[in-house]
Amino acid sequence: MSEITKTSAGKKKTEIDYLTYEPDKTKSLLNFKKNLLFKVLQTVRVIGTYSFSLLLVLVLWGLLPLSLLHKPLRKLGIKNKNLPMNIASRWYAKGCILMSGISVVEKQGGVKGPTILVSNHLSKLDPFMAMAFCDQEAIKFIFKQELLWQAPWLMPLGYLLGHIPVDRKNREKAIKQLNKAVSHISDSKTIIIYPEGTRSVSGKLQQFKKGPFHLSYDSGVPITPMIVTGPWHCWKPHTFFPLPGTVRIKILDQIQVENKTVEELLLETRTIMANALDEDDFVVKPINQIKATIPSFLFLTSISVLVYWKFFT
Repeated sequence: MSEITKTSAGKKKTEIDYLTYEPDKTKSLLNFKKNLLFKVLQTVRVIGTYSFSLLLVLVLWGLLPLSLLHKPLRKLGIKNKNLPMNIASRWYAKGCILMSGISVVEKQGGVKGPTILVSNHLSKLDPFMAMAFCDQEAIKFIFKQELLWQAPWLMPLGYLLGHIPVDRKNREKAIKQLNKAVSHISDSKTIIIYPEGTRSVSGKLQQFKKGPFHLSYDSGVPITPMIVTGPWHCWKPHTFFPLPGTVRIKILDQIQVENKTVEELLLETRTIMANALDEDDFVVKPINQIKATIPSFLFLTSISVLVYWKFFT
């Protein structure tokens, strides 16, 4: 199924068969010694990150009435990314990444909406990184409906802020929910979808589902492929918390939908992303553990001082 072609250097190169190709060339220098210092610093980051996340979620719930201002502000010409709750959500995402010890050291390209952003899916932090660093647009997510009750403190808030749940077990209901996504896109918004459907356990690119490409075909909105390298090495499956390391986000050229079928859109998108991952030379580097723990330490210290001042003085 593969074809042999010649590169400009005259060497033979095998064209990628999108059904079997699985890129896994990202290199990692993460090799932390699991000693007492590591465990103490990791514990501080865990407590700091989850405490920060919970506190900021409570703040976002309190700020939720500001979302009522979004429609009139849009009529005044305010861009989606500059609406109050979109700004607050973006800084919440940036804060969670900072607390976790992961650093996005490089971002290539930009997002121009309305578009459907399609990305590989490697860790729980992927949506946070997209929201925080693809900041040219206000990004909305399509997520599995089960998360509404699996994370009741967070995902209902996301739903109220415009993120779209999809019932993957009920096809008819899912179609109606995706039609809602079409209306979001037509309102000059950008939606991100992970076409693999779930996080990659192996770190390799999985097969794509057709949903995002039906959405692009039906709405006429272009697809913007994005590849993220590093999260899988920092936060491997079945581990409780990420290791402090570096990550890169690369946004590729848009794919126009005109004169293409759903299957052609899927094949072209996956081939482009697979090629980009194959050519990626990014090396995941460790971040100094003490430096990575400073934000969580300062946050927990500040909270402790405020609690002591409020209740014990």
